Amino acid sequence: MENQVFVHNGDIENYLTQEQLIQYDEQRINYYLEKQQYEEEQWLDENGYTVQPKKKAPKKAINKIEKVGNILGVRKKGDSVIQLHNEIVRNDGYSLNAKDFVTVGFLKKYYYLNGFNEVIPLDHRKLMANIAVNDTRTFKKILHSLYVNNILKEKVERLPTKGNIELVINPDVFEQREKFTQLRTDLFNFVADVGHIGVHLLYYYESFINKSNGFAFPGFEKICNDLKITDKTLDKFNKRLVKQKLLKIEKHKLEWQGYNDNNAMIYDKYQNHYYVLV
Repeated sequence: MENQVFVHNGDIENYLTQEQLIQYDEQRINYYLEKQQYEEEQWLDENGYTVQPKKKAPKKAINKIEKVGNILGVRKKGDSVIQLHNEIVRNDGYSLNAKDFVTVGFLKKYYYLNGFNEVIPLDHRKLMANIAVNDTRTFKKILHSLYVNNILKEKVERLPTKGNIELVINPDVFEQREKFTQLRTDLFNFVADVGHIGVHLLYYYESFINKSNGFAFPGFEKICNDLKITDKTLDKFNKRLVKQKLLKIEKHKLEWQGYNDNNAMIYDKYQNHYYVLV
């Protein structure tokens, strides 16, 4: 295994030489670039919102994207994924709200599209449209939070009136980790429907999925504490996700188990089971 690098991609695990790793990264970058170009030309309007395409993409182009998608080990043909390490997903060592989290997801995508360069030039107005944030004050707060959480290396003092903004990413945040969570990129198209909290919840549940039975069962109190939300907010966005058929919840109630040695009744409370359907 000398001079080899361990790579985990979905269900694919391999030891690659440095030369193979470079080729692998080139394939991954080209895949994202081609898919982004197709989406921009066919699916997105000038503000970055999804629209019905004027015409279908050429079959040859779709097959090429799907072929590279299979190499990358994505969930379905043609689907790209955004992978984030579990510390960010679960707010372990971070203090991110849901808008911050969604922004991190988009920045991870841009980081790959930019060839893993930590300096990312982008149109901040398009980014605001993508993350469903309408006012610059909120956007500045998000950027400040990312700086405080060491996701951005440089503080953004002001937004440009013309041209692109350059965000300097801390590359360590996006490095491959042993424990990570990945969901399809197009999940972020649902922000307007399920809210920023809804997107964060799906990643959160997915990070706890038990692969043997396909569901997660974090406690209600733990979810609220980790994501810094109230139980009413959690219930509200769970219902949204269920309505959009992105989440299935099997609810469990207190069950009487008998009596203990002091003749007191014993109840067991089983956690809800969460199935991510993305």
